[in-house]
Amino acid sequence: MTETIRILLVEDNKVDQMAFKRFVEREKLPYDYAIVGSVAEAEDILATERFDVLVIDYLLGDGTAFDLFGRAGEGPIVVITGNSRENIAVKAMKAGATDYLIKDQEGKYLTVLPVTVENAIHLRKTEIELRQHRQYLEELVEERTVELTRVNEQLVTEIAERKQAEEALLTSMETQNAILSTTNFLLAYMDREFNFIAVNQAYADAGRRRQEDFVGKNHFDFYPHAENEAIFRKVVETGEAKFILAKPFEHPDQPERGTTWWHWSLIPMKDDESGSVRTLIFSLMDVTGRIQAEKALQKAYDELEMRVEERTAELAKANEALQTRTHELTLLNESGRAFVSSLELDQVLATVLDQVARIIGIVTCSIWLVDPESGDLVCREAIPPRDDIVRGWRLGVGQGLVGWVLQHGEILNIADTRTDKRHFKGVDKQTGLELRSILSVPLRTKNGTFGVLQLLDEAENRFGANDERLAESLAALAAIAIENARLYRQTQQDAETKTLLLKEVNHRVKNNLIAITGMLYIEQRYAAKSPEQSTDTAILDKLACRIKGLSTVYQMLSDYNWIPMPLSVLARKLIDAALQVLPSDRQVSVDIVTDTAEVMSPEEAHHIAIVINELVTNVIKHVAIAKKTSQITVRITPDPLSKTVLLEFRDNGPGFPEAVLNSEDRKVGMYLIENTVRHSLRGEITFQNDNGAVVRIQFGVSLRQ
Repeated sequence: MTETIRILLVEDNKVDQMAFKRFVEREKLPYDYAIVGSVAEAEDILATERFDVLVIDYLLGDGTAFDLFGRAGEGPIVVITGNSRENIAVKAMKAGATDYLIKDQEGKYLTVLPVTVENAIHLRKTEIELRQHRQYLEELVEERTVELTRVNEQLVTEIAERKQAEEALLTSMETQNAILSTTNFLLAYMDREFNFIAVNQAYADAGRRRQEDFVGKNHFDFYPHAENEAIFRKVVETGEAKFILAKPFEHPDQPERGTTWWHWSLIPMKDDESGSVRTLIFSLMDVTGRIQAEKALQKAYDELEMRVEERTAELAKANEALQTRTHELTLLNESGRAFVSSLELDQVLATVLDQVARIIGIVTCSIWLVDPESGDLVCREAIPPRDDIVRGWRLGVGQGLVGWVLQHGEILNIADTRTDKRHFKGVDKQTGLELRSILSVPLRTKNGTFGVLQLLDEAENRFGANDERLAESLAALAAIAIENARLYRQTQQDAETKTLLLKEVNHRVKNNLIAITGMLYIEQRYAAKSPEQSTDTAILDKLACRIKGLSTVYQMLSDYNWIPMPLSVLARKLIDAALQVLPSDRQVSVDIVTDTAEVMSPEEAHHIAIVINELVTNVIKHVAIAKKTSQITVRITPDPLSKTVLLEFRDNGPGFPEAVLNSEDRKVGMYLIENTVRHSLRGEITFQNDNGAVVRIQFGVSLRQ
């Protein structure tokens, strides 16, 4: 499952906000985003929420993007600048921005937004990891330093204690017995021939004997050791004390103990008169546990150093890979911008190949696209050398390397074309180029594979894993650009076809309405000559007015190319057209009041036109003919709660008869108005008098502002 990325877009341009929303929805990007339009709003939301990345327009209404630097925590920042503000982008990068985008009027910069966001998040995560690892190493070194200091202080303390004990022994023989029995050191009192005179309990316990077992026995009978015996004899000969630290020793009668380590000293006791050595004081301290701990600590330290070196090497390698990837992403970003710089297919194809050749550095490359009619692969574009020969070349389905890639939808890396039977040798023969390495990458979108990007070089085994990854990324960007260019071309063709069809339909409908209106006027003049057909004349007159109103609607819809149109504009044009039948001595003032720009679909415009035309016709018949100056007021009010529009049509005439208000008398026109509102517009209508006739119509519209 794709991980959702939280994005905060800070953009004060509503159009760019909508473009961002549509792009995310269209591309189905895994973004959970929030959009604010100012520095103040951004500061408020950042105080309570956290985002994976901030995308900030440089110039905002109440400040700039730099005002938000430092408020995003450790989150990456992508700054959006205008086309002429590259210096601002450089300044933003120096100030701590992770990346930047250069805004264009067509919104094409959004196509590189996913790559930029992924790059920004990846860079920031790597920086955090490196900083945490560096902090971990510093803490580890600090702990090791504290431990070594403590051990050293303990060693100094123990040596000082040992010297104090030995000095106490030498100071007074009277305290000898007390010291021998109370000290924790191993002490032995020997004659100059190394025979035991006395040992303390600690010494006896260490040898696993009784104290009396040592008296009269020679030290080296119990513990034979040639090196130690030589040291003892030298002390007797020179009369100089000997101090030994951490001396290893193996007990011959206790092999299970293995190697032990001892601090020991041999102090000669001299005769006061002759000065010769008379006796010896032998003291020992078992430091085996400490030595083993130090060895274990040293081993752990060495292992830690080795792990640190390994981790450092891994991080260096990862950093190198990151720098390489960052460089690749930068190139892809530049290529993406270049790809979307044009919507002309030929220009897009040429740009794609130029960028691929520049970034990967190869002899030549080409783009093959599927011919929708024949299904063949056609070389639509290639770069020199010999591009004129390859361009336009056709290969059948499954033929050659490009045919295989199209058929299987997989990338194909051929190290040596001479050893691969799928390679189509015909191209080589025609171009005269000996191309050994070929990398073929499928061009595909969500609709499937529609072509192949092929990279070629004369060297064997030219393309590695990095080239494959980079080529696939370039192919993905190129596929989007090519698809956009093809869709743009198709859209242009469809728009031209639609325009021609609309013009033809409008022309025919308008001519038909004009012809019908003409025939009705002919019938009207004929009926006027006969008094018996006065009723028919009135009917024909009303029909002519209604058809003329429909003709006006069709003309307006045609002028708007049959796209949704504002309700206020529709009402104004219909009323003006209907009032053209008034005599020159009659004036009708029209006031349209609205605070909205509600728009209507062509179908809705057709229905409301019938209603407004009938209402204006009633004003002409019952108000304008009787008064030299009349008033029509139309008020348009949206209702957000019910998602409807209220249209109020008011005149300053005598008002509706009671029979009309009580629904007892409905003429054809009134019936047509009610039927159209309730059934065609699915709305509600009311009639009342208020200083004139008032009609209120409430209905929903399918398209909003």
